[in-house]
Amino acid sequence: MIHALADPDYSFTYKNGSETLKMMGSNKDIKTSFKKGMIFSLKYNNGSINKYYSIFPADTKAEQRKLDANLKYLQSIQKKLNPHFDEFERLSKQLPLK
Repeated sequence: MIHALADPDYSFTYKNGSETLKMMGSNKDIKTSFKKGMIFSLKYNNGSINKYYSIFPADTKAEQRKLDANLKYLQSIQKKLNPHFDEFERLSKQLPLK
């Protein structure tokens, strides 16, 4: 986890075996923001599953469709991701600005 004077101000990484979750964004209301598709960026890998989402629009319609599909998939596994979001919020309150 990194907290910096930047935009976004937090970077989180969780890794357990083949599962990796990397997120950049705020440390507040992560679950609600994610449900609304308002996360700065999120990358999820688990075995052959590789999904990336960013709040920023893609350059092409095809790339945007892929981002939208990735978000839909990631939101479908939000219950699995929620404990990580909770842990990020909890730990971020203990992290000083770098």
